[in-house]
Amino acid sequence: MSEQRSIALVLAAGRGNRFGGSKPKQLIDLCGRPLFSHALHQHVDLGHTVIVVVSNSTREAIVRYVAGVMPNAGIVIATGGETRGQSILAAIDAIPSDSPPETRVLLRNSVSPNTSTKLLNEVVRGLDTYDGVQAYVPSHQTAFLHRDGQLISLYDQSSMGFTVDPTGYRLDLLTRIAETMRPAWPGETSLDIARGLGARIGLVESPVTNIKLTTPGDLDRLSAYMSDEGDAQRRAPSSDDD
Repeated sequence: MSEQRSIALVLAAGRGNRFGGSKPKQLIDLCGRPLFSHALHQHVDLGHTVIVVVSNSTREAIVRYVAGVMPNAGIVIATGGETRGQSILAAIDAIPSDSPPETRVLLRNSVSPNTSTKLLNEVVRGLDTYDGVQAYVPSHQTAFLHRDGQLISLYDQSSMGFTVDPTGYRLDLLTRIAETMRPAWPGETSLDIARGLGARIGLVESPVTNIKLTTPGDLDRLSAYMSDEGDAQRRAPSSDDD
């Protein structure tokens, strides 16, 4: 694996309107600790520099957690904006100015807690070859284009997929993406902008258990996935075992 520096931009400023509830979904409990904390611990354990983007509604809880549980982790806290794009820009602005252009940068949702370490490492390694790397899950559903209530065309299932966490970029490309977003961001995703800039984007296949918490039903799925994963890890022999 590349020894070059990696930075994780953990986005924890979303409103979570579709999830509902009395508090931001980033702060709910999952497997005994706040949802957002799973991503923070994972990236710190990997030796990544971590920048977490917060909002007014999540700042107090996240600052308190980092200060109390991870005081020596060097986590940088930045304030996001009203949109995902504004939050990404806030995270980019918090990247140390002396970071070299080949720095590997991962965009990670704080509400995707079951992204595997193996997948994160594969995305980082992919940035040795590509300008950007996207994790994805193949789609086996029949997708189609429609207009005015009529089916226009079907898509080839073998070439379909959907994106999941994380997205990785070399810093030089991410800087160019930010320059495109700043003047009048049209609402495109960072991937749309990267493709428009002619960047080479590689793909890394992800397990289907790598999901983002969007609806209340997702919480049950994540709890089951992560409980099963924890049980498997407890059953596995340690590196010291014969």
